[in-house]
Amino acid sequence: MKKRILYIIIIILALIALGIFLFLKLKPPLGQPVYAPSGKLVGGFPTELILDKQAQVDKSYTINYQENIKQYTASFNSGQSAQTLFDQYKIYFENTQWQITNQTNLPNVFGLYAKKDNFEVNVTIVPINETAKVTLGYLVK
Repeated sequence: MKKRILYIIIIILALIALGIFLFLKLKPPLGQPVYAPSGKLVGGFPTELILDKQAQVDKSYTINYQENIKQYTASFNSGQSAQTLFDQYKIYFENTQWQITNQTNLPNVFGLYAKKDNFEVNVTIVPINETAKVTLGYLVK
């Protein structure tokens, strides 16, 4: 009877150790990107930030910089012009109480940086003929 209890305790401790090992092994190291499957958004990325609902997601990933700082990134191709997207993002941020802290409106690149509470968004739009390539960085602090 005592041997049976001892074996059960050893098995339970071994299972706990295995669980801890697997948790630490599967958790990506800080600063290491974790990619979503091709054409998909990484979990946790706010879909409302993709204003062009016809856009095709190119790639998406997340990076944990510290335990409490996580960045989500997505890039997509849009059929809309860079200027149109820039204007839409500017209106979106203003209408949803984001504070635009920086903006760039040059012929070869458009950009907006906005903050709200513990969140920051960086929008980079590169014109490609009459279309655009957009990269969104969403930082959670």
